[in-house]
Amino acid sequence: MEAWQAWDVALRCGGQLRLSQMVAIGMDFSAALQVAVSLGHDACATAEFLTAIEAGMTSAFNEKLSSEMKNR
Repeated sequence: MEAWQAWDVALRCGGQLRLSQMVAIGMDFSAALQVAVSLGHDACATAEFLTAIEAGMTSAFNEKLSSEMKNR
């Protein structure tokens, strides 16, 4: 899997975060893997990247939400 393919999956899965009480707690890996397979990307290679993608997405989402809540 090329780096651009990992970014492609990450960008397409922005709406696949699992939320609990307005806090991102993870990504729907099933949906992300299906997106990758549908795009012709290797599912096993994608699975290797998903934990890093999930960590970055949940962290960014939660930081953004926290920042917006402080500015209210």
